[in-house]
Amino acid sequence: MTYFRVAQAAALLHHDHIVPVFGIGFDEGAHYYAMQLIDGHSLTKVIQELIAQASEELSATYLRDEPVPGRLVGVARATMIMAAQQQQQ
Repeated sequence: MTYFRVAQAAALLHHDHIVPVFGIGFDEGAHYYAMQLIDGHSLTKVIQELIAQASEELSATYLRDEPVPGRLVGVARATMIMAAQQQQQ
């Protein structure tokens, strides 16, 4: 029930930076919601680019023997999570 409430709330939002939700439902044992297709890079590609950038920054930071900024620590964690998820597939 919570899934449908959240999906319905998302469907009511109208903003230039929010992808519209066209419909929600339940079929063959799975909940779904249909959203507008937006051309552009996939989230996976964006995350991979951020990881590559962060890896370069981390390498440079370690070479200078400086403290690692918090943002890079977060990206490093995200990298480990993505790698674990890809291994499970």
